[in-house]
Amino acid sequence: MAMPLSAVGDKWKARVGQSKQYYTDGTKNAAAKYDQGVSNAEPAWEQGVNSAITNKSYQKGVSGKGSVYAAKASTIGSDRWAQGVNGADQKYVQNFTPYYQAETTTDFGPKGAKGSEANLQRARNAAQMLHAMKLSK
Repeated sequence: MAMPLSAVGDKWKARVGQSKQYYTDGTKNAAAKYDQGVSNAEPAWEQGVNSAITNKSYQKGVSGKGSVYAAKASTIGSDRWAQGVNGADQKYVQNFTPYYQAETTTDFGPKGAKGSEANLQRARNAAQMLHAMKLSK
C-alpha cells in the first residue's frame, strides 16, 4: 500500500533534516565536476532558454504568483538573506573594489548646476564606464 499523501511532506522534511552531513560531503569536492558539467551543458542551456522564450514560459510561470512570492520572501527569505549576506561580505567587497576605485579616481567631466546638461553628461560617462567594466569581466 502506498504511503498516504498527507505523510509524504512530513517524511521528506524529516529526512532532509537528517541529511546535512551528506549534503556537506557531497558538495565539498564538487568543483571540477561542476565546472565540467557547466561546460558540457551550454548547448542544452541555450536551447532551453530559447525554447522558454518562444513558449513564453517565464510569464506563464510567474503570472499570478505575487502572493506566493511575498509570503515566502517575507518569511523564509528574510532569514536566508541575512545568513547569505553574513557569509558573503568579503566577496562583496572584493567584487565591488574595482568599481569603487574607478568611480573615485575617474574625472567624469566638470560639474554643472543642478539638472544641467553637464551633470547629465557626467552621469552618462559614469554609467558607460561602469557598464564597460561589467562587460569586460
